[in-house]
Amino acid sequence: MTNLKISIKGTYLPAIGGISTHLSRLARKLNAEEILHYVYSTNSLNGYHDENIKLIDVSYIKLRYGVFKSLLWVFRHGITDHSKCFHFHGHPIWESPTLFLMLLFKKNIVYTIHDQMMLAEIDNLPKSLVLLFKNIIKNKCIYWIAVNVNIQEQLIKLEPNVKNISVIPAFIPAISTNEPLNHEIEIFLKSKSHTISIYAHSTRLFEGKDLYGIDLAIKSLAKVRETFPKVGLVISIPGDIIDDQINKYQKLIFNLQLTDNVLLMFQPVNNPMNLWKRSNIVLRPTLTDGDSLVVREALSQNTHLIASDVVSRPEGTILFKSEDINDLYLKIVETLNTNESKATNISSPDNYELIKSVYNSFDK
Repeated sequence: MTNLKISIKGTYLPAIGGISTHLSRLARKLNAEEILHYVYSTNSLNGYHDENIKLIDVSYIKLRYGVFKSLLWVFRHGITDHSKCFHFHGHPIWESPTLFLMLLFKKNIVYTIHDQMMLAEIDNLPKSLVLLFKNIIKNKCIYWIAVNVNIQEQLIKLEPNVKNISVIPAFIPAISTNEPLNHEIEIFLKSKSHTISIYAHSTRLFEGKDLYGIDLAIKSLAKVRETFPKVGLVISIPGDIIDDQINKYQKLIFNLQLTDNVLLMFQPVNNPMNLWKRSNIVLRPTLTDGDSLVVREALSQNTHLIASDVVSRPEGTILFKSEDINDLYLKIVETLNTNESKATNISSPDNYELIKSVYNSFDK
């Protein structure tokens, strides 16, 4: 048994988004090596328990603002938890008072920033929190993990002297499973000549536009169908939904006469890796991004991956100009016309081992 003990704080359940999926895989790997101490879930566990993992619900539903929830966690758990290191996965500016208190109590902190929008919106956040964040950003007891180079550049712009920072994508391979796909997906796949899949955690908007680009995907499918009449588009949105957005999607599908070509789902895919493997294309037309797990997972299955050019993407990604429906259409048709049913195998670094090396850096 190792003396290294790690506690994790972040969105643990439900494991349908990039952060919660990352946390669940990271926790299980750490636990298998007897490194994991506690997982503090900022999402309600709703009675869920795992006999192998020490889960603590710190959602504090009655508290409205994240900063108060985070401070309550410090006094209830953070100060008394004697883990070697605390790994945070949240909004670093809103949690800056918590980080400040943890540093006062000589705690080692690793903070993964998964979303570049967190630092991009800094001008709209309370100035006192921003100032506090800038004052602690280069503390030697905090090690920052950016899931892409864009976030790394944002941090360095805020504090050019920050030293403890690495770019480590969030992708940790899933444990292989033989669990079948949802029945409706199986039926849909069997009826189509080609399949395009798109995953969106929610119907979230970005600057008043569809963050995940679902509307763009539907519109592009109408053009693609002219060449591939039996093409199918699987859209999975298992997280929070806005009724008005869903109504817009359904109306768009109906008006473009795509009812038979689109499967719109609002529950998790039972075995998403299987869906990526069986798709001709996995699509990621987001308006902004972190380091998408869907992108990494699709590439790990040697599936063609088409994504917007809004952030740096992994090797093997087919890029299209963001929001440009004609460019997206051309990339889809070109890919479906290729003689290669699978993309070239792209190897990915062992991000789990890279994260562990960050934990161990506090011993140096």
